[in-house]
Amino acid sequence: MKALGYIMGCLLAISSIQQAQAAGTGYVFVSNEVSNTVTVLDGETLEKVTDIPTAARPRWLAFSPDQELLYVACGDDSRLDV
Repeated sequence: MKALGYIMGCLLAISSIQQAQAAGTGYVFVSNEVSNTVTVLDGETLEKVTDIPTAARPRWLAFSPDQELLYVACGDDSRLDV
């Protein structure tokens, strides 16, 4: 029963990670609330490409309709980074 609780906790933690994928690039963007960055990963290898600095506590990621811009909602600074 303890193991089931642990597994459910891990699944919940994984599902709460905010990520977005850019169309046509294969890149995956993941917000990092502690380091105030968005990490860019290669979607095939999952290797880190770069880190993009943001305002404090980036939480939500969304692309513009043409997927040219990534909007990052930064909760602690009440700011939207593009």
